[in-house]
Amino acid sequence: MPKFDTDFVINTDQTGCQYQFTFNRTLEDKGSKTIFVKRQDINKLTHTYAAQYALTLSGKLLPKVFVCLQEPTGKFGPRVQNIVEKYSQKYKNIIITSSKSGKLSTELYIDFLQDCLKPYGEKENFLLLIDSWRGQTKPEIYDEVFQDDYKLPTCTLKIIPPKCTPIVQPCDVYFYRQVKNFIKHLQNSACLIEQNREINSREDCSKIQSVVHHQLPSQIFEK
Repeated sequence: MPKFDTDFVINTDQTGCQYQFTFNRTLEDKGSKTIFVKRQDINKLTHTYAAQYALTLSGKLLPKVFVCLQEPTGKFGPRVQNIVEKYSQKYKNIIITSSKSGKLSTELYIDFLQDCLKPYGEKENFLLLIDSWRGQTKPEIYDEVFQDDYKLPTCTLKIIPPKCTPIVQPCDVYFYRQVKNFIKHLQNSACLIEQNREINSREDCSKIQSVVHHQLPSQIFEK
């Protein structure tokens, strides 16, 4: 790590986000065996989409977050695609794609490298820390995407060993807890409850990730 500028020691990972987060606390008496909760769509509590952030050793977030929504066919239909493109134009800090599972595949991960990581790193030499998910561990992926003017690789890849991510993966150890706490507060705010409104649509998810990504680069969160 000392060989690299702290702005170019980068950690990235994807995290699953529920379309509707809920808190695990209620105002019911302690010990109650059955607790009723009102929800408009129970699928929103069980289905997830993925968000892929990247952060640096210096405490900065890369300029864009990569969001992968869950679609039955794996791809957006023409109408939805037009809507999604409008979201991307309106919210400049997010890139939206889709898959059947709502998780990134190797192909989508390469899109993330091209669209989010490459514009930031350009032709700088940088260190990239990732976990051992096999869809992203092939060195040739990075050698093809990240090259300098002489076609030499600029990415030094280090892979966190299996079962060690809860200990040493920066995204997992702390960062994504912040992200999900932000989302919970947005989705469960008092004004929404009073209006009997839930925010869990495609547009809501896009707005939420855009807002969270906009807030977390604040200096107060850098450390």
